[in-house]
Amino acid sequence: MADTNQNRVVGLFRYNADTNQMEKVATFTLTDPGRVVCEGDDALCRNLAKDGVWLKSQDATYRPSDGLSFLKALRSVFNNPYLKASWL
Repeated sequence: MADTNQNRVVGLFRYNADTNQMEKVATFTLTDPGRVVCEGDDALCRNLAKDGVWLKSQDATYRPSDGLSFLKALRSVFNNPYLKASWL
């Protein structure tokens, strides 16, 4: 799926070695006012709301209040076999 303004939901998945499966740990939804709401792992949601995600390529930190930019940053930062963010 292309990165467009139609993309409003990102899932964050973590690899579970016991089941050999990816498990969803959080869902990030872009709301109409342009903020992102996190549902799922409480500690993860609190930490990302407080610290945001740092995107090295842009030397910038994005927080849920940054809306779509935060969702795109999640997908860039969490893109490995053990922790992956993707559009839902």
